[in-house]
Amino acid sequence: MPDPSRSRRRRPHAVAALGLTLVLHAACASTPPPALEDPATLTPARLEVEAGRLIVSGGAAGAPAVVAVEARSFADWNELAAFAESELGAEAVYGDDGQIREIGGELVETGEVVFRDADGSLFADREFVAAFLGGAGGRVTVGGRPIDLHGVAEHGLVPLAGTAQNCQGSDCVAGETWVTHFLGYHSVGGETRQVSGGTRTLSYLCCPAGGTLVTQAGRRRCRGLTPGAWEYDPELGRLVPKADFEGNPYRYSDPATCTSSVLANQLRLNVRMLFGPNQKDDLFFTKDNVPKLRFKRWKVGINIFDSENLEGITGICGFHSSNRGGSVRTSDGFTGDGGVLCGDPT
Repeated sequence: MPDPSRSRRRRPHAVAALGLTLVLHAACASTPPPALEDPATLTPARLEVEAGRLIVSGGAAGAPAVVAVEARSFADWNELAAFAESELGAEAVYGDDGQIREIGGELVETGEVVFRDADGSLFADREFVAAFLGGAGGRVTVGGRPIDLHGVAEHGLVPLAGTAQNCQGSDCVAGETWVTHFLGYHSVGGETRQVSGGTRTLSYLCCPAGGTLVTQAGRRRCRGLTPGAWEYDPELGRLVPKADFEGNPYRYSDPATCTSSVLANQLRLNVRMLFGPNQKDDLFFTKDNVPKLRFKRWKVGINIFDSENLEGITGICGFHSSNRGGSVRTSDGFTGDGGVLCGDPT
C-alpha cells in the first residue's frame, strides 16, 4: 500500500554520464516509417531498464530496429503503474489521498526505431511512451477511461519545438529540443542527430557472383557448387554430391573487394531543464557510432498540468554536437533574456 504521508515518490534527477550517444528524430504518429526493402527482416530493438531509466537501443539509419506495440488497457492505475515500472522504468506519483495520480519516467534512445502495431503495420513516432502504451493511435485505457497520449494541448498551450543544423563539409549534425504539455501526457527532451556524413569506408573480401567465402590452401576463396555435380537428398533435406560424380563438386574463384559505409562518429547531447531563474536540471549523454541520441522525461496522468517538476518547466536548452559536423544550440520556452539561463553546456 502507498504511504499517504508521501505526496509523491520519485528518484533524484542527478546529472547523467552514461556514455550514451543519442541521435534525435523528430517524428509524430502520422509520419510514415522509413522505406524498407523487407520489413520482415527488421531486428527487435533492445529495451532495458537501467538505474530507473529505460534505455532503447535501435538500429542504424538505413536499418531501424522494431518495437512491437499495441493499444493497451489496464484495470486501474495500480496495474498501469506496475506495468510501467517493469517495462519502462517508471515511477508512480501519489496524491494526498494515497492514490496514484500519475506515472512518469525517463528514457534514452540510441539509433533508429520503428513500431509494429498489433495489426502488423509499421509506423514512426517521436513519443516512444505514447506508442508503447497506446499503439499507433496513442491511446491507452485505464479503468475504462481512454487517455489520448497524442491529445489536445493543455490550457491552449502550443507544443514547443526548436531545431537547428550545422555542417562541416559533408558532415552535418542537427539538434532539437521540445516541451509538450497535453491533457494526459507531458514530454520534454532533446535529440542530437547525424543528418549526413559521419561515416568511414570499410573494405572487406566478398563473393559478389555468389558462393561462400572460405579458406583454401591458406588463401581466401569463393566456393560455389559445380553445376551438375549435386542432387537433392530428401532424407537429409539438403543437396549432396552425386554418387557417380568424378571430380570436385565445388568450384573456386578469387574474391572481390567490397566496400560499405559505417558510422564513425561521436554524438553528444546536453539538456538543461529550467524551472525558473534559480532552479535547473542538467543532463549529459554521449555515444559512439550511432545515427541519433535522444533523451526524454515524460508523464502520463489525468489533468496533471498543475503538478510539480515536469509541468513546472519554464524552458529547455540543448547543446548538440558531433565530432563529424560541429555543434548547434536549441532552446524553447523562457530561457532568460537572450537565453542567458542556457549557460555553458559543460
